[in-house]
Formats: sequence, C-alpha cells, structure tokens
Amino acid sequence: MACAEEGGSGNPLTGQAEAQAESDVTRLDSDGPDVCRFFLLGRCHFGDRCRLSHSASGLAGCKPVQAEEKGSKNRKTRKNSGRAEKAKDGEMKESEKKPRMRTADEVISRILWDSSVDPADFVVGHLDRFLGVLERPFSDFSWDTQVCDCDYSEELTIPQHRIQYFSYKGQRVWDKDSRTDRVFGSTGQAVLPPFDQEGQGQEHGAQDTTQEADESQTEKKERISDPEDAADCGANGPKDEGFGDARLAREAEALSVSPKVEQIAPEEEWKDWEEEEEEEKETQPVPQEPQPGRPSRKPTHFICFRVDSPATLMAFQRVQRKILTHLPQSEEFWVNPATLHVTLSLLVLPGPAEVQAAANLLQSIVRDFYKPPISVFFPLKLKHFNGKVLFLPPRPVQDVQSINTPLQEAFREKGWLHRHSKCPNYHLTLAKVEGEETERMFEDVGAIKLAKDINFGKLEVDKLYLCVNGVPKTDSGFYQIVCAVKFPTV
Repeated sequence: MACAEEGGSGNPLTGQAEAQAESDVTRLDSDGPDVCRFFLLGRCHFGDRCRLSHSASGLAGCKPVQAEEKGSKNRKTRKNSGRAEKAKDGEMKESEKKPRMRTADEVISRILWDSSVDPADFVVGHLDRFLGVLERPFSDFSWDTQVCDCDYSEELTIPQHRIQYFSYKGQRVWDKDSRTDRVFGSTGQAVLPPFDQEGQGQEHGAQDTTQEADESQTEKKERISDPEDAADCGANGPKDEGFGDARLAREAEALSVSPKVEQIAPEEEWKDWEEEEEEEKETQPVPQEPQPGRPSRKPTHFICFRVDSPATLMAFQRVQRKILTHLPQSEEFWVNPATLHVTLSLLVLPGPAEVQAAANLLQSIVRDFYKPPISVFFPLKLKHFNGKVLFLPPRPVQDVQSINTPLQEAFREKGWLHRHSKCPNYHLTLAKVEGEETERMFEDVGAIKLAKDINFGKLEVDKLYLCVNGVPKTDSGFYQIVCAVKFPTV
C-alpha cells in the first residue's frame, strides 16, 4: 500500500493506466491470443484489419497519449538543439568573417583624384573572355564613360567586375583574387608610401588633438586643485565657521579668480595661434611646376567641320520648337545655332609652340588629301548620351572616318591626341545639360514624333577648323579659330 500511495501521489492516472496495462498483459498470457498485445501497448499498425481482438477500449486511450507526449517532448528537444547549433554556427561565422575589401571603383577614384600619385604609373590587369588576363596602362581607359555609352570598335572602358588587379611601378597594390589592398589597407596589409601620406597626416592630427586635450585637462586640474590657491582661500575665509562655510568660501574665491584667468587665456591662445601660423608658413611646401611629360587630362583644342547650311539651320529650329513643347524645361540647354559642328579629333596642346605645330601639321595633312569632298546628311533619329546630350548622328560614318583617319595617325604620333578620340562617336550636338546632379531630361526623347517633312539636307564638307576649347566664344557665336584649312579641289 505504501508503494501504491507513493506511485499515486506523483500522477494517479498514469499509475492506474500502467497497472491496468500490466494486468491485461498477464490476462492475455493466461487466456490466450485473443487480444492483440500490441494494441494494448498502443503499437498495433494493422488497426481494424488486425486478426486479433481490440476489445480493451480503456487502455487504447492511455498508451497513445503517452507516446504522443514523448514524441512532442522529443520534437521540442530537437528544435531547441537545432536552434542552439544554429546560434553556435552563426557565432563561428561572425568570428571567421573576413573584413570588407575596398572595391575597384574606390581604387579608381583614389588614383584619379589623389594629387600625390600619377595615373601614368599604374597598370590595370583585366580579364578578357577569350585571351585571359591582359594588362593595359591606366590612362588608356576612359573611366568617366559608361560601358553602355562606349563604342566597342576599340576598347575605351571596361566593366569593373573584369578588373583583377592594379599595379604601381611594377608592384601590385590591389589584387582581387589574393585580397590584397595596399591602397587603403582594408584587408590588413600595410599601405604603400604613395598612399599613406593622408593617413600619417590624420594620425599626427589625432595625436596633436589628444595632446592638446590632455594639456587642457591638466591645466584645469592645476587651476582647481592648486594647494597654494586653497591655502589662500582658507586664509582669506572666515576662521570661526565650520567646514561647510570654509568650502563655500573657497568656491567663492575660485569664482573671483576665474575671470582673471579667462582674461589672460585669450592672449596666450592668440600667441599660440600666431606661432602656429608662422610655423605653417615656414613649413608650407613650395608649389611645384607641372611635370613636363604628363599631358593634361582635358582637351585644349579640337578639329571639326561646321554645320551651317541654311537647310540645317531651319531644320534645327523646327526640331527645337517641337522638343520644347514636350520638354519646356530644356530651353536653356539648347546650343546656339552658330556653334553647330561635328568634332573629328580632340587634342591636348600644352603651349603656344605645340598649337602652332598642330596648325602646320593640319595644313600639311589637308593639302595632301587628294579626294573629292564628302557630303554628309543627318537622319531624323534623335539620340542621347546618358539622357543629358541630345544629338543627331552624321551619315555615312565611313566618309567621315576617311577624313579623320590621317588626322588621328599624325596627332597620335606626336602624342597630342586625346584618349577620347581614339575611337570617336561622331555626332551633331543639339542640346547639352551640364552638371552631374542635373536630371536626365532627354531619356524619353525617342518617343517624341517629329514631322516627316523636317530635312537637314546634305552638307558638303570642304573645310576643317582647329578651334580652342574652354574659352569664351567670339562675337559671331562660334569658337575661337586657330586656323581654317580648305580641302584642295580635285
């Protein structure tokens, strides 16, 4: 009885069910195989198809419940163990996660805008789909031109995911495969000398600021906790009063002394600032002259032929009126009709001697051009560059290229040809939106339907112009002309 009471005190239902199942099993052994013993244990898989009897209805509800409870407990423990394992795996992954590596775009921006390095000293290793990894000078690429706007007859730009590494004077400073970053040091490597000047300056600045902060803190502590000042305050304060009155007297004395210190401090700071300015003047680097072998990045001159026929000017005005009805905000960005031209080559001429030599070279090339003058026309298909430049392409392109090919070869040998002119995209600019933050208002210009009777006519190219870029235009509205060379009659 004691054992039964102890078992029942924990869970009476469970104890009774177990006792009943044991009694049924013993009864099964004595009576014969009429009742399914697996049914009594709750594990009969045949159900109603079982040949044995399933008459013990009271036990059928007890054992399955216990099995379900055990199964639910097992599922909970499995879930908890799975969550714990996932948490441990997440912690391991976070601990093993590699630091973020600076991208190729950031390296390109650093090379272009860092004045302490020369882009001509860098080599780009890029992946070609057929030839493998190739190397090209950094200056051969047009990094400010998008891939979708590039003419692929000659490679001027490249997708940044194709870039494998950057080399500086034969040493790799950024490598994607080996996770080498000696430009920013984002992966833990040491930064090379051309790029560590800014970091050193920042470290020195931080050290100076920390030293100044420490000095100011020490001065404040000395002013507040100077024993002489405390003694003077105690001497000047009332002697018959308690400790609280003495503390108040010291605080009052400190307040009376602090204005004098504040009056002296600006003079000392002013002296320090004067000394710092003198030191900065002494240590300021002398402006260096530009390197003679390094060409300018922007073109200084260009060779073109003018588009000034009456039919072209009339068609230009009609197109302008039609576009302004749909895009009135583009009125201020349309070019002056007097400046209509098609650029053939962009040149970089550092000085007056080079300008004169380029003019003489252009004259000699045109004199030897023994071909009949070409005629170009402009099909009425408005196109745009990145939504900011509205233009018309001249046709046929082969005739325009036949004029420009001898110019490209001659000026490339002299080193005056700009990199954008290695594979030019000939166009007649109608409107141009300047500024990086401006909207791309000409993106949907292709949906505007123009009148079919608008015709720019045919233009006979019989003269080339060498013009100055980036200077105010003349009274006629066109660019400043260095020389104009007419084709010889054949």
